[in-house]
Amino acid sequence: MKKIKKENKAIFFIIILFCIIFFFHNLNLFKKSFFVASRDYETRMTDKHGFCSREAFGFINFIQKKYNFKSKPLVINFEDVPNPTWAFLKFYKNQEIDKNYVVLLNYTKDLLKKENLKKKYNLSVKNYNLIEKSKNCYLLKIK
Repeated sequence: MKKIKKENKAIFFIIILFCIIFFFHNLNLFKKSFFVASRDYETRMTDKHGFCSREAFGFINFIQKKYNFKSKPLVINFEDVPNPTWAFLKFYKNQEIDKNYVVLLNYTKDLLKKENLKKKYNLSVKNYNLIEKSKNCYLLKIK
């Protein structure tokens, strides 16, 4: 009798162990844990949200470090995604939008064809200088 109970416990333990391994494998837990441990936060965020595509987290993070804004610049994204101003993770004393800087994300048209910006956003590019460009992402500063 005792031998049967020991065998049942061993079988139960093996089944539970198999279920746990199967569960971890299906969730890709080992792979995900490796990526979290081997990559820093900014690399993971840029991989997920793009450098100059989708939300363009990489570009926003790059210009935020380079220019150290005093308040949030105006961000206009031409792709159909949520507003990417969340990427400015600093808590500014002044939460108002600073129109001295304008960030254009995923802007595929020529900057010389400014009609869309003028009509939709009331923004005249003539009043701004281009200070940073990466693919189809632009940082403009008022003249």
